[in-house]
Amino acid sequence: MKSKQLRIFKYLFLLGASYLFMIVQANESPVAIWSFDNVETNKVEVKMVRGETFLPREVFHYVEENISGTKSELTAKYHKVVQGVKGKALLLDGFTSFIEVKENYPELSENFSIEAWIALGAYPTFLCPIVDQQRDINDGYFKGYLFGIDAMGRLTLRIATNGRYEMLIGEETIPLNTWTHVACVYSVDDGMKIFLNGELAGSFAPKSKYESIDYKNEWHRINLIIGKSRAKSRPYGTIRPEGTQFVHSYIDGILDELKFYNVALGGKDLNKSFSIGTTDSKPELPERKLPSGPKGPGEFGAVSGTLKYYPA
Repeated sequence: MKSKQLRIFKYLFLLGASYLFMIVQANESPVAIWSFDNVETNKVEVKMVRGETFLPREVFHYVEENISGTKSELTAKYHKVVQGVKGKALLLDGFTSFIEVKENYPELSENFSIEAWIALGAYPTFLCPIVDQQRDINDGYFKGYLFGIDAMGRLTLRIATNGRYEMLIGEETIPLNTWTHVACVYSVDDGMKIFLNGELAGSFAPKSKYESIDYKNEWHRINLIIGKSRAKSRPYGTIRPEGTQFVHSYIDGILDELKFYNVALGGKDLNKSFSIGTTDSKPELPERKLPSGPKGPGEFGAVSGTLKYYPA
């Protein structure tokens, strides 16, 4: 009898342990993934109306989120699907390319983690989000998060807390023309952390908890932007402010395996992601050569022409 009770106890214990393991695994699974393995292109027949002074768009590009299947528009004059660390990746031109997710975006309301692989061709003109779902300060609200790279090539995490923004900026500069694994983590207990290639690159403990946007309030919801600043600003290091226009900042490089989690991942988890994705292949970034004119001696004067730098 005791032997039978012991077997039942062991069975229930193993069943409970398996169930608990599945719950933990489910919690640590991504809630959104953009693998960028495919960009869908749709061409629309445009019929011009007499008197119109603009040319309507004829070509539209879309990127699919892997879990929900939601397709979001990729706005770009130039982009390219290239080889990534896993499958394909998306090359953004640094001037026009970005993705705007208007529905079914990940709702990060408490603990969260974001990770991605990135290969930069150049540093942004000023702080540029890899991902941004943060209200513009000019709206009068401090809500949401921004995970990106500043003009010095440093990884940056900015979150809203109790009527202000808290910012964590890494000390290391992300190298150009190299695949780099980047990640950010926020937890109520441990605060803000950023990781480069699976290693902790900075941490900060804000005094107040993170305040997400109100996902249930239609007016408070804002779109998720990938690869572009939400607002315009003058470039970092501007010498003559009054003679310099406000511009958007864009990611100039390749983006791959962008993942969102509703849980604070640990250093071991992110180190594992880095190890699994590590590749020896060079990122397919366009070569950047200093523009020059025709070889040999030429005549003095001005010549009309286009100097090629890179395809974007």
